Amino acid sequence: MVVHVLPPAVTTQTGIEGLASAFRQNTQALPPAETAPCCDPEYLIGVGDPAETILRVARARQAGLIVLGVRRAGPFASHGTRNVAYRVVAEAECPVLTVPEVPRPLG
Repeated sequence: MVVHVLPPAVTTQTGIEGLASAFRQNTQALPPAETAPCCDPEYLIGVGDPAETILRVARARQAGLIVLGVRRAGPFASHGTRNVAYRVVAEAECPVLTVPEVPRPLG
């Protein structure tokens, strides 16, 4: 299952549908074609607090693993409120694998 959580500010149905459609198109292109016979993920687009939504879905599905993409932390990341990755890792009932964002080449 692939989960993407939109911020609460995106409350119009049109906005949610547009972002959900773009998300599905972008993520469906990620797995190599060879995985198609064994990899047909379900896509869930949620609206709300990302950490709470991810944890709720993982509990409901009795997930055995959560794979979470993360961005490189900024210089003040440790001084703010707890971030999504921290909350998911700390509160998940299953292992969590964090995958760092791949930097894009300049130019």
